[in-house]
Amino acid sequence: WCWWFSFARTVTLASGTPQISVQLNETVRGELALGATVALRRKHDSAPAYFREHLAADDAVVMRAFNSQEAQDIWVARQVQKNLDEDELEHDDILIVLPDAYRAKSRAPRLMRTLRQHGIPSHLVGVNTSADTIFVRDSVALAHIFRAKGNEAPMVYVIDAQYATRDYNTMTRRNTLFTAITRSRAWVRIVGYGSGMDVISSEIDTVREKNFQLEFKIPSQAALDRMRQLNRNQSADSRTSVRRATEGLQMFMEAYEAEEIDLEDIPPALRTRLMIKLREELPGDDA
Repeated sequence: WCWWFSFARTVTLASGTPQISVQLNETVRGELALGATVALRRKHDSAPAYFREHLAADDAVVMRAFNSQEAQDIWVARQVQKNLDEDELEHDDILIVLPDAYRAKSRAPRLMRTLRQHGIPSHLVGVNTSADTIFVRDSVALAHIFRAKGNEAPMVYVIDAQYATRDYNTMTRRNTLFTAITRSRAWVRIVGYGSGMDVISSEIDTVREKNFQLEFKIPSQAALDRMRQLNRNQSADSRTSVRRATEGLQMFMEAYEAEEIDLEDIPPALRTRLMIKLREELPGDDA
């Protein structure tokens, strides 16, 4: 039922060596070997029978992309409202997963406010409840990925999925999104906003068009060695970029706090961009 689950269980290159599982998949053509092209699909008995009898692929996995975070949150709130009012789900049948654990405390209040505006009580696990209390009666759970691991719900909303398409630390971000998706027992809604969602949408559409069969070429050992070296170089470049940006921000804050510069010294266009990003990343005063 979940195309990403099939892919993640099929081949992993994070360690530089393909680790192929045949427990949940069967080979349609080709062979599972370095340098070979192979096509895989899920085994017929890899999921409970009621999945095939009662769930349709188009409903089990839904992806939606939006132009803004606000539009995404409104859609999620309306869908949760429908789940409660029409789909006969209870509040504790629903789990909303935030892939970015480091921004969860600042991100969650904005969605919780939108849910509240639609008459839906909610809580952030580990903040409004103890770290061990995930589901609460008559309240929808929001949890960052580390709180969500090990817990499942019939309906899962994975929000801000564009998080997985950023260039920095891409492999980890992809694995995080995969883990979030697999928290679902039946239905999953993958939502996000911005241009990064085009990548995810295209991948999902491709897998659907191929009837959920995955065809790919397993890299040769030489290709794996090149990929491993390239990944090391990219990781080093990313770390350097983060370090330089952090140092620059630190220098700015020290100069600003010493009253050596003023906010008006920042070019207007840059100041506007900074203000927009701060509004997006930080909750409102009433959150």
